[in-house]
Amino acid sequence: MKTRQILKEAIIWIIIAIPFVYFALLYPGLPTQIPIHFDIHGNPDNFAAKSSYWWVIASTTLGIYLLMLIIPLIDPKRKIQQMGNKYYILKLILVALMSLMSIFSIYVASNPHVDIKFMIMILIGLIFMILGNYMPSFKPNYFIGIRTPWTLESEEIWRKTHRMGGWLWTITGLVVIILVLARLNLAVSIILLIIAALIPVIYSFVLYLEQRKQASPQD
Repeated sequence: MKTRQILKEAIIWIIIAIPFVYFALLYPGLPTQIPIHFDIHGNPDNFAAKSSYWWVIASTTLGIYLLMLIIPLIDPKRKIQQMGNKYYILKLILVALMSLMSIFSIYVASNPHVDIKFMIMILIGLIFMILGNYMPSFKPNYFIGIRTPWTLESEEIWRKTHRMGGWLWTITGLVVIILVLARLNLAVSIILLIIAALIPVIYSFVLYLEQRKQASPQD
């Protein structure tokens, strides 16, 4: 069991190492400034010096990995531990996404004429699909999931909200990817993502009102 756990963590460390290797291979030809953030139009609006960019990689890939290691230890309800292997898969996916984002920044720096908006929206759609797929498995906790005052108040509201939010995010992510591949207006995709983020919050409040109404004494 211990050997299996070591192998599982080794896979994550390999994923963490990939952007560092990619950065080292392209380093001689990279510009002195590497974009690390982009505005709504896909234009880079924040940069990091090439000489210190490895800190950016470390803060994203290693940062999310260490955070995912710490969260189960400080979860007061110990609910995250009940996710079992699904939590490991979520940790693996999040580290992979952070590594992909670092690779994306390096690639954009070495290929300034690439369609940045296209790649960013594909990545966001993929993130929504992945998180949506795993959202129903999230146990009530203070760190991961749709954490509203109403989902944290009731396990039933948490469960229903994450079940609904899971399929909503999965479908929305898929639709966004299709729209982007079809080269349709990106504004439509952005609006869909915002709506998909807001609906579960509103839904949890509606469930709370229904639950409170059922619990109130009848006249």
